[in-house]
Amino acid sequence: MTAKSARPATPHRPHGLLAIGLAMAIGAPFATYLPWRFGSWPEVEFPIIFLHAAAAVCALAMFIEAMSVDSRRSTTHVWDAIWSAPVMICAAIAMWSAAMAPFARFPWLSIVGAPQTADGAVLWLDIATLIAATRLFTITEHGRRAIVTSLFILAYGLPLLSLFPETRPIWFSDYLAFLGLATAAAIPGFAAPRDAPVTTKHAILGILAAIPSFIVAGNQTAALIFPALFLPAYVAGAILLRHPSRARFVRAAYALGVVGIILGAPVLVTKIGATDAIKSIQSRDRINSVLQTRLYDDPTIWITGRGWGHTQRDFEELLSQANAKIWDKSWDAPQRDVFHSHNGFFEALLSAGAPAAAGAVIFVMAAALFSPPRMLALAGGFALGYAALSSLWFQFSLTIPATALAFAALSCRLSFGPRTKIKPVFLIIFLGLTCAVQIFTSAKLAIFAIDVIAAEARADQFILGKAGSKLKCGDFPDDSWRDDIFLSHQLGRHLRNSRRMSTATPVDSPVFRTIGSYYCIIENKGLERGSQPLLRNALVAQSEFAFLAQFAPLRDLYPYNGVTWTRLADAYLDLAPKRTDVMLPYLAWLLQKKEAATLDRSVHKILTLNANDPVGLWFSGLSSLMKPGKAHRTRGIEALRKSIEFGIEKWTPVPTQIRSLLQQSD
Repeated sequence: MTAKSARPATPHRPHGLLAIGLAMAIGAPFATYLPWRFGSWPEVEFPIIFLHAAAAVCALAMFIEAMSVDSRRSTTHVWDAIWSAPVMICAAIAMWSAAMAPFARFPWLSIVGAPQTADGAVLWLDIATLIAATRLFTITEHGRRAIVTSLFILAYGLPLLSLFPETRPIWFSDYLAFLGLATAAAIPGFAAPRDAPVTTKHAILGILAAIPSFIVAGNQTAALIFPALFLPAYVAGAILLRHPSRARFVRAAYALGVVGIILGAPVLVTKIGATDAIKSIQSRDRINSVLQTRLYDDPTIWITGRGWGHTQRDFEELLSQANAKIWDKSWDAPQRDVFHSHNGFFEALLSAGAPAAAGAVIFVMAAALFSPPRMLALAGGFALGYAALSSLWFQFSLTIPATALAFAALSCRLSFGPRTKIKPVFLIIFLGLTCAVQIFTSAKLAIFAIDVIAAEARADQFILGKAGSKLKCGDFPDDSWRDDIFLSHQLGRHLRNSRRMSTATPVDSPVFRTIGSYYCIIENKGLERGSQPLLRNALVAQSEFAFLAQFAPLRDLYPYNGVTWTRLADAYLDLAPKRTDVMLPYLAWLLQKKEAATLDRSVHKILTLNANDPVGLWFSGLSSLMKPGKAHRTRGIEALRKSIEFGIEKWTPVPTQIRSLLQQSD
């Protein structure tokens, strides 16, 4: 090799823009402390925007680096940073997800991802970009020291802020387990000099950085993964690797361990869930059993998936399949957001099919299979720990940057690759498109955020009117491309926050104006679009107006624009015939008001769709019992018996007097 063609002995310092991008990414979790709130989960919306923007800056920096005057030298460095297993795998998952997005019900939702987690095609592209950017930035010791310092600030700053309710980013801290695991691997990887082995001193630094996250996380399962899986796997690997000839065996053992954990975790969850010993595990088991029915009902999901961010819609549609009581709230999932299956690999399968799920598995395996020999023990422990965590929990965007840095620390350049001549072309296309997609995504979400904040500020100025009055509803940015998730949560959040208010609150107070504004928008848009989430939230709101004392002042003010509760119920039943449980309060209200004709018509519609529907049978029986004559009584008792047989006790308790009546008629 000639001096001209040899790789430079001393790499040059990367572009300063790269440092800005990585600083934005590492600092993105702290964007949750911005004073503005918007979206379904306000605590994570701005960090997601910052994450996309940071990745865009990193992609732009690498693009500029590759196109610099010293093009051959720069291209080599950028190529070496990108041409690594985790970067290529993440990019492949992103491209596959984008290709499958047109098959999803909401293609843009699949590309941008769920608003709570950002899981989607763009997030995988972000991870690929951040790994590559970190690999490029850390070619100098200065860059490595900067990353270690930044990670220590993040590893102590976020857990310390999470200790106190006043400064806690999110009301639960379990997600910090991902941060602890990532810093335990990334800090030793970057603290060790380039091309030098990781020593015990470096490993201790990682452990010290990880401890705050695992303590504050408060998740017993996550806390066990670190001492019972990560540390033993690391120590065992370090001992075995004292003999370099064992490296191939150790890599294979780690990779097989990852596969074993991923395949074994669902089995373990099912077994523990059946015992009712650990409520959180039981909840995961029930969620997964509900979502699995999609795979049985539609085999094409194994190839195309349902789309990223569609889990919440699927869970709500399929809740009737759950083998659990819903009415007593012993299972909390039906009362909260279920935007993730709590298993990252199962989520990938549901979202983008078996190719994406396989890619997610290989991505974790790659940490051990393609790590430098000096990092193998650390990479193996991290891979096993990450596989276990991802099989039991979902990952927020707040911990994605640290995770990307961990994968970067444990990766190396692939030993094979395309011809030198096509590298510049590949870099131009890959980095250019990546940057464009990330800029577009972050800009779209930022503009939407501004519009939502403005709409929220106007909501308390809404003028409440009497039932039947033709009011002009307020406005709200169109989020039908995301299944109306944001708009649905706006009303839901205000209703939840208002349940504890005084019953003496005047009807013209800002809180009622805000609720009225969002209800008006949701009712109208729900009927116009045929939107399940909006119609369901409108029905929930109507139920609370009717039965909760706090909302008594609103009872004379709904329905707006002359649209009746019955029309909402009919529209929702047309879209979700299996979710008749949502109509329970409405049917109970009709029964209470003795609206027999309307009740019978609604019940008839339900039973026409499904003659064995427990909700329809229940109210058919109750309605018959209210009518005079022995024949009605007989039909009513028969309908109530069938309702109990087909599972009405999942949705509502059976009163003692009804049980006594049925026993007396035996």
